[in-house]
Amino acid sequence: MARQQAADVPDRCGIGREVTAEGPVDLQLNQTRREQAALAIDDEVFGGIVTSWLRPEARMPPGSKTTWDEMSRLVNEGKIRHAGVCNFDVQLLEHAETVRHVDSLQPPFSLIRRDSGRDVIPWAADHGTGVIVYSPMQSGILTDSFSAKRVAAMAETDWRRRAPNFIEPALSGNLALRDALRPIAERHGSTVAAVAIGWVLAWPGVTGAIVGARSPEQVDGWIGGSQIRLTEDDLAEVANAATAARAGSGPVHPLVAVSQRS
Repeated sequence: MARQQAADVPDRCGIGREVTAEGPVDLQLNQTRREQAALAIDDEVFGGIVTSWLRPEARMPPGSKTTWDEMSRLVNEGKIRHAGVCNFDVQLLEHAETVRHVDSLQPPFSLIRRDSGRDVIPWAADHGTGVIVYSPMQSGILTDSFSAKRVAAMAETDWRRRAPNFIEPALSGNLALRDALRPIAERHGSTVAAVAIGWVLAWPGVTGAIVGARSPEQVDGWIGGSQIRLTEDDLAEVANAATAARAGSGPVHPLVAVSQRS
């Protein structure tokens, strides 16, 4: 019987707490280790695991019983090929790198939430760490049809109703920035959502973007994002619009961010 080709399946784990004689460990990570062991038959191993939101004990010296030490063990045991992190600041990244190389990083990054372009994305570029950003459309704001009326109509349980970017005065500035993307989208024969994705992909060090959709129509709205190549004029126009609208925080232009590091 022919051996099956190795599966390349990503997974993730997060915060759960159990205190043992060796110190605190992650319940979810232990469960993931058991799942990996069950699935690691012949050459079949997971492509990678991403861990997120490490607790303060993750800042303990190398060798302590932390989630990232366990992630390193999974790689060494051949259960996974790659290990990545999500929502790490530079301090945590530096700590993780002393244990083993951080293969990938998942930070939040969008035209509105730009702070990762100032610190963790440059860190990843300097250390050969892949970057897959999430929420490039800022949970819907940077799409063609989003509006203040949509926010008002959201269910009371929708977390966005209480999020700062969806509340005035930030909401009006964010929507003004979104509207400034329309002429750029028209020039490229595309959509605002695709331009928003193209903007994050234009940053040095960004490998890819995680996007979501609740309908086929929403997919149609952003599917062209990976194909858009924003020009220098486009990027300058976006930077000026972000500054004029006073929308979000963080560097407004990828080349400016690079020059500030040199």
